[in-house]
Amino acid sequence: MQVILLILFGFLLSCKQNLDILPMSQGFTTTNATQIAVLVNKNTKYKYFVLDSDKLSLLNLKSKIFSNKEKKNFLKITKSFSSAKIFVSKKITRSFSNKAIETLFIKGLNLKKTYNLLVLDQQKCKKNDDDCIKKCGNFCNILVDTREFKSLDINKKEVKMAVASCSAVYLQDIQKKIWPELLEKKPDVVLLIGDNVYVDRYIDGRLVSDKKSLWTRYVEMRKNLHIYKAKKLVPIFAVWDDHDYGINDGDYSFKFKKESKKVFQSFFSQKPMGLIFKKGPGVSFVIKAFGQRLFFMDNRFFRTPNVNDKKNRIKLKNVKYETHWGKLQERWLFTQLQKSSTPSWIIDGGQIFGGYLPWESYEASHPYNFKKVLIPNIKKSKSAIAFISGDRHFFEFMKIPKKELGFKTYEITTSGLHTRLYPSLWTKYLNKRQVFGKTNFYNYAIIHSKLIKKSLKKGLSVHLESWGLGNKLAYKKSFTVFK
Repeated sequence: MQVILLILFGFLLSCKQNLDILPMSQGFTTTNATQIAVLVNKNTKYKYFVLDSDKLSLLNLKSKIFSNKEKKNFLKITKSFSSAKIFVSKKITRSFSNKAIETLFIKGLNLKKTYNLLVLDQQKCKKNDDDCIKKCGNFCNILVDTREFKSLDINKKEVKMAVASCSAVYLQDIQKKIWPELLEKKPDVVLLIGDNVYVDRYIDGRLVSDKKSLWTRYVEMRKNLHIYKAKKLVPIFAVWDDHDYGINDGDYSFKFKKESKKVFQSFFSQKPMGLIFKKGPGVSFVIKAFGQRLFFMDNRFFRTPNVNDKKNRIKLKNVKYETHWGKLQERWLFTQLQKSSTPSWIIDGGQIFGGYLPWESYEASHPYNFKKVLIPNIKKSKSAIAFISGDRHFFEFMKIPKKELGFKTYEITTSGLHTRLYPSLWTKYLNKRQVFGKTNFYNYAIIHSKLIKKSLKKGLSVHLESWGLGNKLAYKKSFTVFK
């Protein structure tokens, strides 16, 4: 395999380079493999290389790096051995867009190593570019971008998760500050749990009305948000809510839902990986790692119209089975919860125990299904369960008493990271389950979750922190959950 060898690797990170940043995200990752989705120029054929940064000083480096008159950084290629192997998937494109998504599959990684991904674009030397011709001949490889990444220790019995939802593109000043603050906390993984992009908002003065808009908004999101330009990649696990689905409070009747699913799964590199990362119905999936299970639920693709919305009266006449997740997804989730005692998180874009507000939660929007399907099946579960949700544009920590589910548990709601903020409604709508709540601040959660055992029971030991813009700690709480 060809590997780029550089005289001074520090040059890549420290010197002033005119690199084009290709927005990218690291997706499903194990101890020895990962996936990275890269937003690229459709008509450019890039080359990708992985370097073991800790071994560079031991190599007999023969390559040279130099800048031409246009201050483009050129690399000469030589051959060398590398334990990591990289495979590039077919570009995912749309005829109307000059952008495409390439997913990289990288194998042969080592937990003890830090790696660097290099992106190169081969270009023909211009006739008057003597430096280029002298160093390279007819063609030179231009260094376009470089990122640092690692594999993920899925076998350890604890995990540090950063959780975020509701990230609007238009708040550029806020997002450029809060994403670096989140990443400074050094989470093992980042959970994006909904409204990761506002597809149904204005694009160049017009509303979403076709398939083209879906792709265009996802491209815009990738190009603008700091998280996709950060020099150190962190595994991202993402699920959607209504705005990245494509329609406010959308349900199974959304006419572009199949295209929406394709676009979402193209931008977030989440191909199943053995028994560790397994897909479910819609865009749902489960992660079996860290001695725990993380169930990411699709609350849109199969969802029937909300019963608490008067506008849905006509649509509801044709609904034979009221459901928030759909029968297929319900069966997928509940079967796994009732077969294994491995502690679990149920993660949803919208609140689950949010029925105190008369809109947009499992409990409020599908009350019969909540009472007759969700609650009985959670009670039957062998697994200790806690809940994570977003959507609300505030932070809330709720305690679900033992009398409701047969065991004491909690729901953590964190939203929004950078979006519109609203004043509290808790004086008008009392939430008896609430332990703590805070509104009018941009926020995310850091959740340290650890597998614990007591007698023959397995449970979760959790330390929760709610952080706001400016590295302000709004709330912290430690708790346990046992079934």
